[in-house]
Amino acid sequence: PFGPVQLKDQTDPLIDDYFAQLFEQNVKVGQLRTRLAVEGQENAGPRRAAQELLTFIENQ
Repeated sequence: PFGPVQLKDQTDPLIDDYFAQLFEQNVKVGQLRTRLAVEGQENAGPRRAAQELLTFIENQ
């Protein structure tokens, strides 16, 4: 596998630039905690996270 952790030197500048552009345009950013890795929450966790995200978006 490869990605931000394995290719940190290559991906960090890209990530920094990406988020800088989002912030400049006042785009809301955040984390979505799906609980996908929590035993017993593999299905309900992502579903709940998606529902809460949609509720957040609808109330903006």
